[in-house]
Amino acid sequence: MNFDGGESTASTTPRITRRTVLAAAGAAAAAAIIAACKDDGPYAIEPNGIVVDVETVDNAFSPDRIEITPGTEVRWTNLGRKAHDIFPVEGNDWGVSTEGFPPGATYSHIFGGVGEVPYYCAVHGKPGFGMIGTIVVVDA
Repeated sequence: MNFDGGESTASTTPRITRRTVLAAAGAAAAAAIIAACKDDGPYAIEPNGIVVDVETVDNAFSPDRIEITPGTEVRWTNLGRKAHDIFPVEGNDWGVSTEGFPPGATYSHIFGGVGEVPYYCAVHGKPGFGMIGTIVVVDA
C-alpha cells in the first residue's frame, strides 16, 4: 500500500543509472580501441597450414628471398657450424637470439598481411648487408 492509500506496483522498466551508462560507454570505447589496433600488417597471424623452410648456413640464408601468402609459417633451420640469430629490420615482435638458435635448432614464425619483411643475422651482417633475407608476403 502507498502512503496515499493506493496499491503500489512494481515497474518492469529497467532503471538506467549513471553507473550503467558509464559501464556501457567504457565497454564501447574498449571495443573501438581493440578494433583500431587490429594488425593488418605483415605480422598479423592467420595460420593457413603452409610451411616454407629456410636453411641457415654459415654466412647465408637459403633461399635468401621467399614469396609467401598470408598465414604461411616460415621455418628456419640452423644447418651451420655456429650459432646464428634472426632479427627483422623493422620492429621486434619476432626473431630469435643466438642462445635460442644454436647449430641444429629451428625457429618458426607465421606471417600475415601483405608486404616485404627484410631480416638479418646480427652475428654475420646488419640490415641491408651480409647475412640477410627477405620475406615477401603477397595476396593469396
